[in-house]
Amino acid sequence: VVRSLKIKGGWALHAFGDETRSLIFRLGAGTFDVAVVGVSDDVIQVRGGAGDDRLGALDFIDVIVAHAFASGVAADRRGDPAFLARLTQDAEDALHDISTRGSATMMIRDGETTVRVTLDGDTFATLAQPLINRLWYPIERAMRLARVRAADLEAIVLAGGATRMPAIRALVAQMFGRSGTVTINPEQIAVLGAAVQAGVDQDDRALRGLSVVATGTATPATPVSPSRPDDADVEGRATDPTLILALGFAADVGSQPAETIPA
Repeated sequence: VVRSLKIKGGWALHAFGDETRSLIFRLGAGTFDVAVVGVSDDVIQVRGGAGDDRLGALDFIDVIVAHAFASGVAADRRGDPAFLARLTQDAEDALHDISTRGSATMMIRDGETTVRVTLDGDTFATLAQPLINRLWYPIERAMRLARVRAADLEAIVLAGGATRMPAIRALVAQMFGRSGTVTINPEQIAVLGAAVQAGVDQDDRALRGLSVVATGTATPATPVSPSRPDDADVEGRATDPTLILALGFAADVGSQPAETIPA
């Protein structure tokens, strides 16, 4: 166990059974983090965590920018910061359209001309495959640290707006044989965790039943990916994103009054 969270009072953990484990898959703007979270009685344990500090939604947006240049945007426009800023915003909008509609069309003004760039979900998935491949290793490492198999996991909880991409959801289905859980708003789980952490740090009265307890032996900093030698698992990082994710997971569970356990 890397970390455990001792829960007292009205935190609704029994909804997940006596001993269950879930994997939290967070793809944020600039980072990718994975946490295997165990829930047993009144304790939430982060059993394993890993990630890639240089992989996030911005990288997928860059894939669309590169596709735009390959589709007719003049190469010399790469040196124009104002044009690149507009193109990046167009690419971000296109990524949103691909995630919600399955395809996107960009009309890019390039001087006196307009370049039309179309992109469907399958083409985007092909272009983004190198990035998608980089998601595998941190997931596998977190599961090895937690000593769990895909069949042992109760749920795959998706966190971060980038997990709305069909290519990401397809990867989750491929790896775990089921769809990811999105009953928790993917864009809110980390915010919930950060809010709970801040409340614990400030001794908020509403959170006095929650304490963060370090358990086990710290895992030495180890490269998470051979291609990223400075990435480390959770104990080797300056911050603890898996702990924040677990707190968000707990906060969402604890906010549902129908599942509250009497104090």
